[in-house]
Amino acid sequence: MTRSLLALLALALVPALAVAQTPGSCTLGVAQADLATPDLSARLFNMGSLFFGNGSQAAYTVPRGRGTSPVFAAGLWAGGRVNGEVRTAGGNYGAPSLAFTFWPGPLDAGAALPNPADCSAYDRIWLVTPQDVAAVEAGGTPSTDLREWPVGLGAPAVNAQGQPVPVVSRGQILDLAGGERPVLGGGPTAFWVMNDVGNVRTEAGQQPLGIEVQVTAFAPAVGALVFRQSTFYRYTVVNRNSVPITDFHVGFFSDPDLGDATDDRVGADTTRGMAYVYNADNEDGGNGSFPTYGTPPPAFGFDLLTGFYGSSYFASSQSSGNADPRLSSEVYNRLRGLWSDGSVIRAYGNGYQQTQGQVVRTTYPGDPVTGTPWSEVNPGGGFPPNPGGDRRFMLSATPVTLAPGASTTVDLALVFAQGADYLDSITALRAASDLVQAAHDDGTLFSGQLGVGTAAAPTLIAPAENASFYETPVTFSWAPVAGATGYTIEISPTADFATVDGESVSGTSVTLSPTHFPGNRTEPVFWRVRTTQGSLDGPPSASRAVRVYRYVRAPLTLASGALAYVETTAPGGGPACEPNDPDEGCSEVGGDLVFESLNSTGAYRMILRSSSYAPYDFAPNDFEIRFTARGSYAYAASGNSTDVQRLFRVPFEAWDIGPTAPGSVNDPSDDVQLIVRLTRTSTEAEMCRYDFVTPVSGGSGPVTRFMTTYYPVGNDYAAYDALAAAAVAADPAGCPTANPTVAAARALADVPRGRPLDGFQFEKVGAQSIADLDGAIVRFYTSDRAVASEGAPAAASALRLGAAFPNPATASLTVPVSLPTAGRLRLVDVLGRSVVDVRLEAGEQRVRLDTRAIAAGVYAVVLESETGRAVRTVTVVR
Repeated sequence: MTRSLLALLALALVPALAVAQTPGSCTLGVAQADLATPDLSARLFNMGSLFFGNGSQAAYTVPRGRGTSPVFAAGLWAGGRVNGEVRTAGGNYGAPSLAFTFWPGPLDAGAALPNPADCSAYDRIWLVTPQDVAAVEAGGTPSTDLREWPVGLGAPAVNAQGQPVPVVSRGQILDLAGGERPVLGGGPTAFWVMNDVGNVRTEAGQQPLGIEVQVTAFAPAVGALVFRQSTFYRYTVVNRNSVPITDFHVGFFSDPDLGDATDDRVGADTTRGMAYVYNADNEDGGNGSFPTYGTPPPAFGFDLLTGFYGSSYFASSQSSGNADPRLSSEVYNRLRGLWSDGSVIRAYGNGYQQTQGQVVRTTYPGDPVTGTPWSEVNPGGGFPPNPGGDRRFMLSATPVTLAPGASTTVDLALVFAQGADYLDSITALRAASDLVQAAHDDGTLFSGQLGVGTAAAPTLIAPAENASFYETPVTFSWAPVAGATGYTIEISPTADFATVDGESVSGTSVTLSPTHFPGNRTEPVFWRVRTTQGSLDGPPSASRAVRVYRYVRAPLTLASGALAYVETTAPGGGPACEPNDPDEGCSEVGGDLVFESLNSTGAYRMILRSSSYAPYDFAPNDFEIRFTARGSYAYAASGNSTDVQRLFRVPFEAWDIGPTAPGSVNDPSDDVQLIVRLTRTSTEAEMCRYDFVTPVSGGSGPVTRFMTTYYPVGNDYAAYDALAAAAVAADPAGCPTANPTVAAARALADVPRGRPLDGFQFEKVGAQSIADLDGAIVRFYTSDRAVASEGAPAAASALRLGAAFPNPATASLTVPVSLPTAGRLRLVDVLGRSVVDVRLEAGEQRVRLDTRAIAAGVYAVVLESETGRAVRTVTVVR
């Protein structure tokens, strides 16, 4: 026997070593697409992440008409063993080992990239709608994504006989002329393909699994409300490695911020394969950065339709074994139903490092509705209910072994439901899960067979057309329909129902609270009803208009959902809205939308430095920025005594104009001019001018520095103006630095009273300079108290100040008042200084005062009008 033959035999007897694929040098994918229907919108990415990426966050809104989101971010996780070596891949916004470890495109055999240096040819999400297909059926031109629907990459398609189209090559696309069509899930349907070999990992020594992931996602625009408020995802994972992957799990990470992120709880339903988030009480929010659901809050679930293995929540601490996983080994432990450090989960307390309780793979599978342990409502062992907070969780599918070339498919539903209260929303979510699971199991869901029911549309009974309601619940009713198993009522801010807020109803009437309707609007909303037959909704009834006025301390919104920050006068002093002007906002409030939208001349748009800035706490007063030849005096300082502080002239004025009905002419008698403060800049040269400049931080182009405004002490702007004018006139450069006069002028800003306009800046679009904006007026509508309806509050016969609550107060204070004429409500400290000052109209009302920015102590609540004065005391605690 020759030496070479002996060597070959020896090699044949050696066990196969772990195959180390060679990562490429691809860049992370940037493709994105939106699943958008009247009921919801979900932003997709091809890097393993869902709803978070490319600057987007919380980009999943349901109901779409409210703009509220139940989830901040989510992502695909996968993990298994390649010849015993643990390998993982996933998408996460935090952990270094999971910083989006999927790249665009398929893999060849042996987990090789088609082009190791460039994956951009596959940096794409194909999106097709039923309307695209209908246009082709009618003889129209196909959309690009329909024409290039990537059958060869795994995109679902059928031939003219309804049979699956066989794949013969990677570059295969639809034969539209031959009758081939994509399989659409009753609404917009997307497809993309990813791999985990595209580039090196940030975790040292970590090798790729060698998997290709084909994803189909869709949002039904037909079927029962349950389906129309859900999105669906099919992940087909193919092992392109040359050796098996054993103990392989597919899972999903989620950061489920249910509106406000600070009052959530999580749970799991092992019988349904679902992990879910719900609110800790019956009122969602107020402390988060995103719109909240109010009362009652919904529940939202990640529902595995093809086999559930386990799930767990993540604690906020990053230093313990039950924290967010940071390493591949920790991710794999989570997928296997363990804590990040590999310790077992026990159904007791918080489940981590417990010596009591049964060993389980799922955290909090108990029933919060009935209070049975183990749940966040009842952690067991005598522990009190967990306080609400920010939560994350993951859930994983049943493990499999993938031979080379083999695949596994995991189907996921994201399900939304809203019940009568926060716990009933969990009950409604379970019912929704059951409907979705049934449609999945009978083959309807992913086959494109969701459709419309055949029962007749209901006849509406009440309320009558254009009925008006003021701060009260509204009862809607309709005639029963034979064969209906239920009904869906739909509310929309527009007559075309382009966005919808829907609710399932078992009977022929439903009473909706004012929180179901847009705040601060006198324009009508529209309602209609559909019959429900099992999983299908029938055609809609005729619609009716109804006016439901709900006052909130928040900006007025247009029908589109845009904040009503509009240009009422164009640069040069002309009208911003010409007759029949189609610009957004003109028909509703008489001004052209400028918030994140071009003004009437296309010269600029207005933006916010951050979503946390806005004049929310100063409704019902409205505000204006007026570009004028004289302008006003602003100061630039960061508040640090070591910083250089300047005082100089800017080409605009800021004003509180009091409550002003949308579209009406401002009454100047209640106007108060505001003091302007600008951000500092990095150079002295830029500090003394206001123009389109490179921003201090962030921004997409030439933008102005962002502004903050304050009320002058005692609303006496003239005193501030006189001191500022003297200081600027006395300085040769017209921009004095800190001196006694500058300091005295700045001291006239009533900082404790708050910032009515904060964080706004102007972004240059056209060729104009700031000087060219002279004459322009931008109005900030925060609310509209002037509602013409029989439900409006009657004038009070006497001034009355009710007991404020809660007392002591922490974040806010609600004060019941009654005023026979317009007046004001103030919060006054022990030195007699007004720390909160709100103008009020006549009538009975409850006024919310924000107390977050004031110091702890005893304050006087002072109600004043022409007819009298009333005082009560309250305490603010920290």
